[in-house]
Amino acid sequence: MTAFYLAKSGRKPLVLERRPIVGGCATSEEFAPGYRAWVMSDRSEPGHIGNPSAATAEKGEALFRHFAAGVAAYLERVVAWNGKEWDA
Repeated sequence: MTAFYLAKSGRKPLVLERRPIVGGCATSEEFAPGYRAWVMSDRSEPGHIGNPSAATAEKGEALFRHFAAGVAAYLERVVAWNGKEWDA
């Protein structure tokens, strides 16, 4: 995304991928025949992202509140949608 906006502003960014798959740190990959999912390069084998030993109930509650607020704001936009334009 950053490279896109830099290019749009007239700059010429050079994008280098660490992995053989284009998409940066998050891509959609086939993890079993016929099954695709969003996969992050920093996901651990059991599926954790980041350092799970640093997790706390307070951090979990803060993340939940943040994501719930985002979902609520999105649903409010859907309810208010006029069927033609998002920002009418």
